[in-house]
Amino acid sequence: MSTEFKGGGNKKYPYQSVKLDDVSNKYLVVWGEKDKWTKTTLQKAHNELLNGRQPWFCQVCAECTCKKCGHPMNSVGSDTLLDNGSIDKSSGPFVPGCINPKCEYYIEKRTWKVFSPNQ
Repeated sequence: MSTEFKGGGNKKYPYQSVKLDDVSNKYLVVWGEKDKWTKTTLQKAHNELLNGRQPWFCQVCAECTCKKCGHPMNSVGSDTLLDNGSIDKSSGPFVPGCINPKCEYYIEKRTWKVFSPNQ
């Protein structure tokens, strides 16, 4: 949400804005891969926001999934919204890995450690 229209920037990952309504000076502002934020996805996010919900771009839809099993990957320094509606808080630096405990590429977020090159 912003009171300023934002657009452009990086050609492949531009800012895009949708005015919430004709009365307020508020915009839904998204940033990301241009091909993922289509008119349809922008409209869906706009509708969700107007209905009191928090728009959230699905990792599966964004193709941020494990190449082995198709489950979402550990998120990059952010929270993960799970299918049951709960939120798994990020507890450390980004470590690639799958969130599926049955996958060979699984990495549990709570076991992340910061490694020093001097170790």
